[in-house]
Amino acid sequence: MHYSLSTAWNSQNCKNGYVLVEQIRKLGFARIELGFSISKNSYKQIARCKKQGLIQVDSVHNFCPVPEGFSRVRVTPDFFSLASLDAVERKKAVRLTLESLRTAKDIDAQAFIIHAGRVEMKQKTTALMDMFNQGLKGKKPYIKLLEDMRAERNKKRNPHLHALLLSLEPLLKKAERFKIKLCLENRFYFREIPAFDEFALIFNYYRGCKHLYYWHDVGHAQVSENLGLIKHIHFLDTYKNKLCGLHLHDARGTKDHLAPGQGSFNFMRLRPFLNSNHIRVIEVHRPVTGKAIRQAVKILNKSLSNGAQREEAGPVS
Repeated sequence: MHYSLSTAWNSQNCKNGYVLVEQIRKLGFARIELGFSISKNSYKQIARCKKQGLIQVDSVHNFCPVPEGFSRVRVTPDFFSLASLDAVERKKAVRLTLESLRTAKDIDAQAFIIHAGRVEMKQKTTALMDMFNQGLKGKKPYIKLLEDMRAERNKKRNPHLHALLLSLEPLLKKAERFKIKLCLENRFYFREIPAFDEFALIFNYYRGCKHLYYWHDVGHAQVSENLGLIKHIHFLDTYKNKLCGLHLHDARGTKDHLAPGQGSFNFMRLRPFLNSNHIRVIEVHRPVTGKAIRQAVKILNKSLSNGAQREEAGPVS
């Protein structure tokens, strides 16, 4: 069983692509996901490493590399919204996403992961998390805030969904041409798109499209369950037939991107939904250590393997 390690783990602190790859290889990984905070220079260095056979790239996360003229600290996957009602912003998001899709093709990635935009409303998930952390889940103020969030989002979402469908059309045409799986990821913040039921709307609209997939983020789904938004496994139960891959990280309360084993999620719950074709990316953030990542691989092998476990990330040549 093989895992990729997302460059989200070390790209913020490492500006040199050669060093970035070497740090990941030292942990036993032969595969990576290119995250969104990779500079153009680092990308070129990583591409050379790939050409030399030092690393494989299973997936690329939009936007990659960082678009010209923007700081890699500033440009997150949500910086330009594919669901924006501002035509200029939406078209810019499409253009930059197409450029990143080209990156995925050039580096021979199987999958390209996008954040699909948001409903323009005040970001209230943080307030909900604050109440959760104060032990107020299930209390009247918590329930009231959650009801208000749902009502506002439902009222405002339709124009944004329509905008997203417009944005996806050229992206899917390019994905088909490049033979790359375009993946929609379940999100962390409540206002983000797609919500649980919106995946079905999008997949139905583009039914028959062979290059549109679901990408399951374990930590996001678990935090959503912890907050009382939706049961984690509902995502996999419903969209397992569209599943391309997973971001594997643990969660505890409202905190995610922990190494598997550092939170409270039982990764054995994923086993019924996985097969050997699914891309498995460990997506942890600092301050997770290399030691914790090595231990995470052991935990994942034990949790997800049906046969004998190999306690390694994959052979490094």
